[in-house]
Amino acid sequence: MPAPGASAGRLRVPEADEHALIASWHLGFIEDTGIPDDPQTMLRHVERRIARGLIRVWDVSATAPADGARGIVSFAGFGVDDNTARIAPVYTPPALR
Repeated sequence: MPAPGASAGRLRVPEADEHALIASWHLGFIEDTGIPDDPQTMLRHVERRIARGLIRVWDVSATAPADGARGIVSFAGFGVDDNTARIAPVYTPPALR
């Protein structure tokens, strides 16, 4: 089996006008995964992570074909400390999968 090629797009810090979209996608992540938590609590949590610079988006604006997706198509959170690193949550809305 041949190795997959590079994915179109780029990872970047979300723009201020994308924060509400990321928050709504985070609610989709909660629903899809069945996490038993209060949506308002989770929204505050993701807003803090955005403010701390711990969320990235995958942007296909510059590489999308004329009839393809434009803008951001997914987001990922991450965290690091002295001994570990983690990536979570990672979410792509169903329509963009």
